[in-house]
Amino acid sequence: MNLFETALHGSQFADPDSGFRAYADENSFIDFLLLEELGRTVDGYRSSCFFFKDKDSNGGKITMGPAWDYNLSFGNANYCDSYLTTGWHYDFNSICPGYYPHVPFWWLRLIQDTTFDNNLQCRWLNFRQSFLDDDSINAWIDDHVNLLQEAQQRNFVKWDILGEYVDWNYYIGQTYDDEINYLKNWIAARLIWMDDNLPGTCIATQIAGNTNSNSSLRIYPNPASSVLTFEMKDWKQKTSLTIFNSLGQEILFSEVTSTRLKVDVSKWPQGIYFYSAEISGKFESGILVIQQ
Repeated sequence: MNLFETALHGSQFADPDSGFRAYADENSFIDFLLLEELGRTVDGYRSSCFFFKDKDSNGGKITMGPAWDYNLSFGNANYCDSYLTTGWHYDFNSICPGYYPHVPFWWLRLIQDTTFDNNLQCRWLNFRQSFLDDDSINAWIDDHVNLLQEAQQRNFVKWDILGEYVDWNYYIGQTYDDEINYLKNWIAARLIWMDDNLPGTCIATQIAGNTNSNSSLRIYPNPASSVLTFEMKDWKQKTSLTIFNSLGQEILFSEVTSTRLKVDVSKWPQGIYFYSAEISGKFESGILVIQQ
């Protein structure tokens, strides 16, 4: 631990050989940061935080995890700004300077490393194209709502707390459905904010079907089987999207009226498709894959 913190605090902390990476598993730190920030977990990084040193025969590095303690997470705590969908929780010490324990200096230091930031951005984009896609998250929540449908009714018969404040609630839903909708809306807003504010530039990984890191368009998930989301970074009035099948036949044309356009592809035949987008007078094109 002393060697790790000394390296991280030193002037050569970003050196790939002698810096913090000599003592820490970078990928585990990246995943842990994304998880804590996604839920803006009020106890994250500081009080409810596990890590371990792997055995020497397996690299011997400090590794973050396992994940633990998310009851005061995802908008469910009413203090230290943790209910907000904006802002970074690794900045907890400046948000709640009198609240202990503090977040260790590690995280503010790590994001000063450009390589760490770029790797963080790539990891985030990979997640957003798969299990952190908006539709995937909502489907996961709905599956568990269905699984718990009978249990939640028994729960609130025994503990009649719907519509009642319980430490440390921020939102107090009147029904179970109210609570689920709040959770979905909070996560959706948090994802958008992280999309727009996460540091780094991903140049090593193909981004949602585009190889151009300066693209104004994100497409996810790609491949898709149900819904494709087209997200424009700088949407302006003159934006349109055209999709063609492999025969060159136009199968969709849409004027885009917001930063996001969702296209239902659940009934499209499996195969390769092509898109052309005009965004503020500039054209981008690429390949879509539909898997049924």
